[in-house]
Amino acid sequence: MAVAQSVFRKEGGTNIKVILIGVFAGVFMIALGVLLNVGESHTESMELPLFSFSRVANATALFSPDNKLGVGGFGVVYKGSN
Repeated sequence: MAVAQSVFRKEGGTNIKVILIGVFAGVFMIALGVLLNVGESHTESMELPLFSFSRVANATALFSPDNKLGVGGFGVVYKGSN
């Protein structure tokens, strides 16, 4: 078994070198990703459009039953038009 155990032993701290190289490579890649994304603007508008009651009423033909699609958890759903 002396041969099998010697395969896993590394002389001169090569295990530490491999770990350090991996850590530095990972930090470098993360830093590079952050620097490349700094110039890009990822701010998207999270605001929903607001419609007046009169505009919704006109779009649904005054909430006509012909435009009713169904009922959901938030109430009746109507088909609208521009």
